[in-house]
Amino acid sequence: MRQQQSERLTLFGPSGTRKYLNAAERVRFERAAARAPPRIKLFCLTLRWTGGRISEVLAVTPSSLDLDSGVVSLETLKRRKRGIVRQVPLPPSLLTELDRELHLCDAQHDPERARVRIWRFSRTTAWRYVKAAMAAAGIVGAPAMPKGLRHSF
Repeated sequence: MRQQQSERLTLFGPSGTRKYLNAAERVRFERAAARAPPRIKLFCLTLRWTGGRISEVLAVTPSSLDLDSGVVSLETLKRRKRGIVRQVPLPPSLLTELDRELHLCDAQHDPERARVRIWRFSRTTAWRYVKAAMAAAGIVGAPAMPKGLRHSF
């Protein structure tokens, strides 16, 4: 007999350890990410604030960001069906920094640049960047991975 979904969802792993970051760890992650090079920092912070999967955040283009409304549109990958988009609010300070570093306003007005991914590194490289920020923040164990960040959202 198949387990019901609510029975499978838990905040703790089989050994009783937490799977996800707590509030203090999220703050430490943000501080560690702030010390990374600008594009890596912005990727990590976007991942933190959206609760998105690595692939969802890597797919973000300038046209995905609505600077006036303060949201980013993420195409969800969980449903295994194209075209399901959710809009997630981002802090104004992050949006300002994204625009300043990535010249989003200019890119949004250029049809070619508007649809080009902002972060061009691979999923594996992105995973390594997140893991490095987790290590720099002193976060270890099960929560010290992108999924730990996602579900702490």
